[in-house]
Amino acid sequence: GINAEYGVSPSEVLRHAHQRVLLDLCYDFSNQPREAQKTIVTSVDPVFYQYKEISCNYMDDHMNTDNAWLEVAAASAHDNKNTLHSEFKKGPGVEEVVWFTATERPDLHTNMSSLLRKTLTMLKSFNPYKTP
Repeated sequence: GINAEYGVSPSEVLRHAHQRVLLDLCYDFSNQPREAQKTIVTSVDPVFYQYKEISCNYMDDHMNTDNAWLEVAAASAHDNKNTLHSEFKKGPGVEEVVWFTATERPDLHTNMSSLLRKTLTMLKSFNPYKTP
């Protein structure tokens, strides 16, 4: 396959896929002028150098009633220098894009809370979701 052929590791492929999804959903990237794309990529690239895979598995889909599941590939790309371009422009089909701090304890579905808890534990960060 292409991964073996070009010496690309699966995590590198996943990193680029996550970066593309972020660009498309949070910045409506493909509909931006070329100069705006360059600015966005310049701010996003360094964040993905610290990319860490959190989970890659199946999760129950709470919105579906026929025993369906989602394939989830979750990762952390931590912006500890506040370089990420934050002028979000919702991509197609996106209702809202927001930043939140972990201390805000947003109302998340159990599956998403468990991913956030796993991420915070892996990063050795303050974890308001930590179970006693």
